[in-house]
Order: sequence, then structure tokens, then C-alpha cells
Amino acid sequence: MTTDIQNRKDAFTFIWRIQNFCYNSHHLFQTLTSPSFHPNKMAMTRWKLILKASECSTSCYIQRDFFDNGPEVFTINFETSVLAPDGSAIESTIVRKKDTQFKRNSVFPTIELLTAEILQNERDVYLPQDVLTIQCKMWTDRSCCEIERVYARSTLCTERDLIVQRFELFSSERSYMPSSFQIKSKSKDWLVMCVKMGLIAGSDENEKIKAEIKVFNLFKTCKFICNVHLLDAVGKKTQCGFVDTRYGVSDNDLSFLPIPLPYSKKEMIDRKSEYLPNDELCLQFEFLFANGVIQNEIERTDYDLQLKPAHIPTTSDFHNTPLSNSLYSLYDKQEFCDVELKTKTSTFHAHKLVLCAVSSVFKSKLTNEELANTSGCIQIDDLDDEILDLLLHFLYTGNLENLQWETAGQLYHAAGKYDVHLLKAHCEAFLMRALDTSNASETLVLADKQRDSFLKDFVVNFILQHDEEIFPSDSWKYLTQSNIELALQTMLLKYRKSQTN
Repeated sequence: MTTDIQNRKDAFTFIWRIQNFCYNSHHLFQTLTSPSFHPNKMAMTRWKLILKASECSTSCYIQRDFFDNGPEVFTINFETSVLAPDGSAIESTIVRKKDTQFKRNSVFPTIELLTAEILQNERDVYLPQDVLTIQCKMWTDRSCCEIERVYARSTLCTERDLIVQRFELFSSERSYMPSSFQIKSKSKDWLVMCVKMGLIAGSDENEKIKAEIKVFNLFKTCKFICNVHLLDAVGKKTQCGFVDTRYGVSDNDLSFLPIPLPYSKKEMIDRKSEYLPNDELCLQFEFLFANGVIQNEIERTDYDLQLKPAHIPTTSDFHNTPLSNSLYSLYDKQEFCDVELKTKTSTFHAHKLVLCAVSSVFKSKLTNEELANTSGCIQIDDLDDEILDLLLHFLYTGNLENLQWETAGQLYHAAGKYDVHLLKAHCEAFLMRALDTSNASETLVLADKQRDSFLKDFVVNFILQHDEEIFPSDSWKYLTQSNIELALQTMLLKYRKSQTN
């Protein structure tokens, strides 16, 4: 009988991140296909995931390639889920299928991942930074000697179009001034949409001015962002409108998108020298849209040859269990301790078996012949007392309480140096949840020092989306002085993105 996935030690895991997911055009029933993957222990079969979008939902399918070298029919068990920012599976999306037979090129619908309601109300949970992360676990009844995890990424590339519209004779009696233009993709040389824009000044001079956008002839996408800026006589920009059609906007809604400007016609005329040089009102429309290019890549593959559980436990897996309570009691009461950890100011008593079980670095130190011939003391010069105490508390209990950002950063560094994978994963998830414009620069440095590509990519994407607030900040200025190479890498990505768009 097939064992449940939570108890399996040999599941193959495929983790697929889709960036800029909400630029996918549901009304065109577009599909997204993952990079293909072939698990080592599954008879040379090759697979891929397919996302199919409709007006109401997005569903995930698992497909076996026609041209793989496996048997004509292959039986697997699998589980598909959406991952939250901390890497945990969102339970409401999990589905399990046992003993499913796949023929070559066969497709099996696994789950409805996203509904229109989720896109409207739970985007922060399912789509942090507009990134959808899907996990597919596959296993058979045959045992194997390794755990394999493949990480893949697909990016829906975007382009940016800037259109400057000048409305002449603004102070005249005309109340409606129409204009129209086309949005074209430069990378694929096709027409994306046609836009008709009208400026409504109103008959009452005290009535606020409104810009009206009508989108018609949608050829490739209805998902876009439009920023509207008012330009003064010297070209200084003031944001006066914003449209985002990526969430819950139907084709009919695109026929009329009103954008109120912050001034009335009278106020504009009163500030004519500032905003109406030569009696012209100047507006800049910035459109950001998907260009139809999708970049796919396999980022990395991780192997675990020691048959550790594929499931990474969360803090709750250890919290308040009899074993963890007993272990911590031994540590807290300093009973049967056989090793000392010495900082510059304090000595901590611990147990060799516990340290060796959770840290390869401590294991190496404790099995070192030179140390074995001493009194069993390890000098810890790179951690202060508080951080070492928290590290030991986690090693004994698997629990973190009242974690703060600064402490999480220090523990993240300690976990990386002493090779405590579970603690590092906990800290990484906390840093992702706590990421904001005030700590993004420091978090980027932490990820870079630990060579953590997943966290680093997450932070870089956040910085590029909030560059106007982060780049002028004191923390970014300090980063450019202390780590100019890292700052230049980020700025180069910003430049390349602007050139692509």
C-alpha cells in the first residue's frame, strides 16, 4: 500500500517559481509550461507542469513528455501545492493522487490553484511580489537512496512604453480633448493594444480635470500597469493617476478607465507659468505590459544522499514535544554536559551528541583529534552571548520565540557558518516576511554573504520594484560605500531591465 507523502523519505520535489505571474492574460486562455525535468530514480521518464488560465481560475496539470526514454506506462503518486513565502505548503491547495498511470505524452489535471477571489483578496499569501511558487512532489512505492529537489524559474518578461501627450490651447472653451496612440512590443514587433485618451476639463472651472483611458483592439494582453504623470514647465513629474488591470479587471472594464487629476481647470490656469507653458498641458503615460517572452531556466538541483526526510519541519514540529522538553531541561540544568562553548565573556555547557547531530561544523570540531586531546572546549569568538544562547536553544528545541529582525539576521549568519540548515531556513523565511524598504539593503548584504541565491533574488526583485524609495535612502548609500560590487550588480540589473522594457 502506498505510504502517505508526509512519511515518505524518497520523494522527488520540483519547485517552480513564476515571476510576474499576474501579467498572464486569463482572457486569452494562455498556458505556461515549466522547464522539463527528469527525476533520477523514475525510470528515465521526463515531466513538466502546465498552468492553464481562464477567466475564473488557474489550474495546474502534470504532463509526461512524449519523447522520454521511460516505459510506455509509468505509475507514480504525486502531490501539488502552492508555497507560501516561508516555504510552507498552503493546505487548501494540496491534492494527493495515488497510483496514477501516465502514458507517454499524457496529461493529468492536478488542482485548481488560483481563483478570481484569491487574486482579489489573498494575493499577499499566494503571490508575494507577484511570484507564484508551485511545488510538485512525486514518489513511487520503490525505495531509493537519494532525495532530489529541482528548482526552476519562469519569468514573464515585461516592456515599458512612455507616451507624452500635449494638449494645446488648454485654457480655451473646449471641455474634451481626445487623442489616441498604439502600444507595440519592440521585442516581438506586434501590436499589443490601441489606446484612446481624452482629457475632460468640465464646463465648471472649479471641477476637477479627469483623464479618460479607453483600451480597444486588445491583441495580446489585457494585463498592464499605467502610471500617469503631470509634467511641469521644467519637466518635473507629479504622479496624478494609476491603473493596474492585472487583478480582477474584465475586458468590458477596460472600455472606460477614469483617472482624476489633482487640479481643477481654474487651478491649472492660475498656475499657467508652471503647468501650461505656451498654453499646453503635458501628461506622460507610462505603460508596463508583458511582451510575450517567457524565460525558463533550471536554477539548481539539490541531492541528499543520507535519506534525511524530504519534509523540512517547521518550528511547531518540535515545539513542546516531550523529547525537545527533556533535551532542553538537560541543557538548562547543565546535566551530563561534556563540552564547553566559550565566548569572549561567557561559558556555555552543552552535549556533544546534540551538537554533532545538528551541525556538521560542530561535528568536525568535536571529532578533531587535537580537540579530543584537550578538555573538550570550543572557542566561539564570532558570536556574542545572546546569539549563542539563542542558537543553542534552537539546537535543543527547534523553537524560536519573539524573533526580531536584527536578531534574525545574526542567527541567519550563525546558522550559515555552523551549517544548521533548519535554523537558516527559519531565519530566511522570517527575513522574507519582514522585508521592507527600510531593511532591504541590509538583507541583501546578508543574503550575498551567505551565497543564498533564493533570498538574494527575492530581495533584489523587491528592491527593483521599490527603487525610487530605496536608492535615495541612507542605507543604500552606505551599501554603495561598503560593498560597491554588490550595489553595482543590483544597479546593472535595474539598467538591463529598463533597457528591456
